[in-house]
Amino acid sequence: MVCDEVVQIGGHGEPLGAAGLGDRDTAPVVQNALLDRARVRETVVPLVLLAGTMTGCGVYGAMQLNKAGGTTIGTSGALQLAVCVVLGAGAMFAAIGASRPLLRAVTVDPAQLPD
Repeated sequence: MVCDEVVQIGGHGEPLGAAGLGDRDTAPVVQNALLDRARVRETVVPLVLLAGTMTGCGVYGAMQLNKAGGTTIGTSGALQLAVCVVLGAGAMFAAIGASRPLLRAVTVDPAQLPD
């Protein structure tokens, strides 16, 4: 589960930085607050849909296996899952916040640098 969270954070952190660099031409026209909201939406919506769906499928599958095995779900497992979800969401918002200085630095000087 921890490896999955790390992969998701990396997978969503890289496009955040790339989005800031890719929006270099249009960013001076758009206010930074609007750009920040758009970046948050473009990250949070797919992550919630994908991770939420996969977590729901995993919980459903675990419930079915427990029902077939005649056991119940322990509170420690549910607590572990809740902690992982909260830590993953916190890491996602930390990655969004950490990429804001990059976006601000790019939008201050919109001149294109030669590649």
